[in-house]
Amino acid sequence: MSGTLERWNRLPRGEAAKEILPCCGSTAWADGMAARRPFLDATVRPYIHCVRHGQIRAGDPGNSAAPATERQADGASRSRGATAADHSHPADEMAFEMSRISTHVLDTARGKPAKDVPVRLERREASGKWVAVASACTDQDGRCVQLLSEGAILRPGLYRLTFDTATYFAAEKFDALYPVVEIAFQVRDGESHFHIPLLLSPNGYTTYRGS
Repeated sequence: MSGTLERWNRLPRGEAAKEILPCCGSTAWADGMAARRPFLDATVRPYIHCVRHGQIRAGDPGNSAAPATERQADGASRSRGATAADHSHPADEMAFEMSRISTHVLDTARGKPAKDVPVRLERREASGKWVAVASACTDQDGRCVQLLSEGAILRPGLYRLTFDTATYFAAEKFDALYPVVEIAFQVRDGESHFHIPLLLSPNGYTTYRGS
C-alpha cells in the first residue's frame, strides 16, 4: 500500500472526504468514498492519483473502487445468479449519478489564470430557445470546478458556455477584439462529464475538450 493511500485511510472520515472533494465537486460522493475505506492499491489506483494531484474525474471507466470485503461480497452475489444491475456497487452508483461541467480560463497573453471572468451555462430547448442553467465567475485559479447544481443530471442536448471577456479585459486594462466568447457543445446520451478549457488572449482564443 502506498504511503499516500495509507495516510488517507487513517484520516477521520470528515478530513478524508475534504481531501478528495476537489476531485469531484460533490460532497455526497466524497463522503461516500471516505466511508468505504480502507482501499487497496490494486483496486484504487485512480483514487491514489486523485489524493496526490486532485485531477480525477469521478465516473471515468475503470474507476470502480471498493474495499476488498465489499468486492468479494459483490462477486458472491453474482455467483448466486443475481444480475449486475441489482448489485451495482454504491460508489459506482454515486459516481454515475454525479454530472459535471467545468471550465478553466487561461490568459495566454499574460501567462496566468484569468480570474473573475463571468461565465454562463445555457441549454437549448427543442423550441430553439436558450435557457439559463447556471452562472459563476472563475476563481483565483481561473476555474469554475462545477457549473451544475449538486445532484443535477446532465441530459443529452446542446449546451453553451458564454464568457464575458469584456469585463475581464477591462479590469486588466486590455483592448480586446472579442468582448464575448461563446462555446456550444453537444452532450450525447451516456455522457456526464465535460471540462471545457478556454485559452484566451486579447486577439484570439482556443478551446478543446479537456480531462
